[in-house]
Amino acid sequence: MSITRNQGSLDHHCVSGSNRRVVVTVNGATDNSSVRRIRAVDLQMATAAYNEVRCNGDSGSVLLDVEILLAPTARDARIAYRDLALAPRDARSNFLYVGTPSGLAGLVSDIGAARVADGVTLIPLDDPATVKLLVSAAIPHLVRADTIDGRTAESLTDELTPARRQH
Repeated sequence: MSITRNQGSLDHHCVSGSNRRVVVTVNGATDNSSVRRIRAVDLQMATAAYNEVRCNGDSGSVLLDVEILLAPTARDARIAYRDLALAPRDARSNFLYVGTPSGLAGLVSDIGAARVADGVTLIPLDDPATVKLLVSAAIPHLVRADTIDGRTAESLTDELTPARRQH
């Protein structure tokens, strides 16, 4: 696996493996004009939007916005989501993942492998708890699954952990 870092965006990472590039951003901050974000409530709609972008000749990266809420167990995640009292799912326009860090890691890999999109923009719903689990569990899981390498994990962790950014 190799990583190339997009110049001009601190949280845009390209990970290549099996001749397939997966792009990951957090909170959608990117100033790269070759990145196109799509919104869809399910993977079927995301695939259709991805194919439409490709049919229009756009060769940039296409990222699926994914709102995430992570907890140690799926049950805990569902309870935390319920407690947030957000708008009903049918009123939301982004793909929603509520579950465990390992489940999120699998989803990210599958989105790229199935060509649903070139990657994802992860948007934490409850920032402190989800970001903590993203750093402490999801990123290490991506490394163990050989989806990202250690250098990529370090870079993502630095971006998501304010105390580490100050050093």
